[in-house]
Amino acid sequence: SLGVVRYVACNLNDSISVSSIKSELINVVDVETAEYVFSELLRFLDNAQVLDPNYFPLNYISELLKHRGISLTNIKIIQEKISWYGNFALRIRRLHKHLESLFPEAEVIPVDHHSAHAASAFYGSGFESAAVLTLDGQGELATSTLSIANGTHIKLLTQTNWPNSLGALYMALTWHLGFDGDDPRYLGFGDEFKVMGMSAYGKPIYFDIFRQLGSVNEQGQFEINFSNEYIELLPVEGCDGHVEPVFTKWFSEHLGPRKKKDEPFSQKHYDIASSGQYFIEQIGVDIAKNLKTKCPEESSICLAGGVALNGLMNMRILQDAGFSNVFIQPASGDDGTSLGAAWHVYHEHLHKKRCAGIDNVFFGLDYDSSSIQAELETYKLQFSQPKSIHV
Repeated sequence: SLGVVRYVACNLNDSISVSSIKSELINVVDVETAEYVFSELLRFLDNAQVLDPNYFPLNYISELLKHRGISLTNIKIIQEKISWYGNFALRIRRLHKHLESLFPEAEVIPVDHHSAHAASAFYGSGFESAAVLTLDGQGELATSTLSIANGTHIKLLTQTNWPNSLGALYMALTWHLGFDGDDPRYLGFGDEFKVMGMSAYGKPIYFDIFRQLGSVNEQGQFEINFSNEYIELLPVEGCDGHVEPVFTKWFSEHLGPRKKKDEPFSQKHYDIASSGQYFIEQIGVDIAKNLKTKCPEESSICLAGGVALNGLMNMRILQDAGFSNVFIQPASGDDGTSLGAAWHVYHEHLHKKRCAGIDNVFFGLDYDSSSIQAELETYKLQFSQPKSIHV
């Protein structure tokens, strides 16, 4: 039994997605109309089950926009943006309600996704103070954050927002090299590590093309260069209102078409992987260098987020960014945000004393050789016991 649970931390914050709706409205219509429509949406959001253009309250919002003379084209854009961010928020809220039903005596506390990433890295590091860098595909809105941490507090310095995503570009590269990934909506997602491995067999001879995809600005934010011929924003199939950066036909004309499943890997594929990998490394170093300028007294850096699973980039950051020590959260992906969200609540909300860092990731039961051999013999399985398992 878990006993009485007082607090449950959730690694996503629905309020960020809700506030994003207002920002999207302001991008399409005047501020007065945006604020009015947003206030009307908030009246019904708590009771909504799904936001669909054909159902209340989104059909009601559409009528309000028509009465204000908003074009049908812009109404469709607004419908899609409300659907994407609103349904994302509703999904998080349903998760909160489920957690409340499981733990009726607990307070469910939402934690910004990248705050959870940052906490998972810093509080796991054991460092008393450090710079903290998170990099992934996308949280609620952020795709990377730069923070300074000390004791039991992590202060956000700056963040990069979607669609400027280093993780999304690496995912696009993964798909281009023939890997489908784990999610049909996000082609290539989950297979990025294979491209990192491929890069060892090639040379970065196409780096001049990749370097045109994006750069790091003075604030330490990664900016995709959407004005060039190599990359564009396209809708995500099955996710109305959501867009993602993808390579254009022009990119394929310069580097060749996407590798087919039954096509053998060529040296060109390895060189493309090497060039893309080098680009990722260079952007990671540039962001970390910028973070170093923001906290020059810090000698340690902590890394988390899905992109922080890129070991080659991490080594370059340690070697070239100006830090003496690095801690990489072993569970840098979203799995680690469960731990990070709990640590965030423990320190930032409850103001508890600093907990111990991570000194062991090998949790679970331990079996010695004799017990393993006994089990194998019980089931009459064939086995060998080499002196050196790695040769």
